[in-house]
Amino acid sequence: MRLVLNLVFLYFGLLLSANAQSLPERKTEARNLAREALSQISSKRYGEARKLLSSACSLDTSTYLYSYEIAYTHVLEKEYAKAVPFYKMACQKADATDFCYVMLGSCYFLMGQQEESVSVLMDGVKRFPNSGRIYKGLGDVNQWNLVKSLHFYEKGVQVDPSFAPNYYWLSKIFCNSTEEMWGLIYGEIYLNMEKNTPHAEEISRLLYSTYEEGIRFSGDTLVTVNFCRNSLTYPNEHKTEWLPLTMIYEPCLRASVRLGDTITLASLHEIRSRFVDVYFAENYHVSHPCLLFDWHKDLMRLGYFDCYNYWLLRYGSPAEFDRWLEKNRRRYEEFLEWLEKHPLFVEKGRQFHRFGR
Repeated sequence: MRLVLNLVFLYFGLLLSANAQSLPERKTEARNLAREALSQISSKRYGEARKLLSSACSLDTSTYLYSYEIAYTHVLEKEYAKAVPFYKMACQKADATDFCYVMLGSCYFLMGQQEESVSVLMDGVKRFPNSGRIYKGLGDVNQWNLVKSLHFYEKGVQVDPSFAPNYYWLSKIFCNSTEEMWGLIYGEIYLNMEKNTPHAEEISRLLYSTYEEGIRFSGDTLVTVNFCRNSLTYPNEHKTEWLPLTMIYEPCLRASVRLGDTITLASLHEIRSRFVDVYFAENYHVSHPCLLFDWHKDLMRLGYFDCYNYWLLRYGSPAEFDRWLEKNRRRYEEFLEWLEKHPLFVEKGRQFHRFGR
């Protein structure tokens, strides 16, 4: 009997020792299985991928990655209800990222469960308070309520200014409102962050058409500039009122438009150049700083502002852009090389949002 007990204890001792020693190997095997699963996903063999990922989950329970990927295979097959428990499991892991909460919230939203979606995303905000991605998710699931949606997109810009998609939605919303000025600014920042995407083409066209609609000419005697209605004032740190940027922007722009102008890429370059001159001449860069207008001043100093404006708005008038490019190709290519090395730098402490000075 004593011999049997000794053998039992020896067996379990060896088993525990083997498990403790094999933990790194188990993790390595899990990673290898996950790589094979990704290959299966690329071939759209989702069932096979799930088997491999399930084995990886069993081998390494410390990470969110394998349950996240299992959920993603269900999303690819539009099986959102089946994805939910795996995204929940991913959210519970110590190494979970904001992606876990956004994807779980998206599944609930696609299942028609908006309240549950919002609840999950708010949990994500508690864990990742500086995630622009989660605030974008909250903006997306609240698009039926424009006030809420704007709040979340703008909060995303405030806490995570380098996350570009929030600028995209803010530009679309404001350019289709009575406060187009904010859409022009947010949209231009977005184009400097996302340069060569279908969304970039869309926003380039949107900015151009917004200028067309906001600057109107009545013969040779009257020009109207209309980009904002909101003229509320906000208190600064000394509790005295000051004019908001909306009441600075329009007069500067109106002073930059000439009678007889029409809206073209060439005239917009001239208008935007004169705007920068007025803005800095009146010292508004001190009272109403905007990193975008500082950027324009630098581009003018370097002699690239015309190339920049044609690049920025090129999808709004492609034929005019092509004609200009034929005559300016060398300078334009030089500008693009420079822009690649010297992009507009947006980060915490160097950013712009509607409620900042």
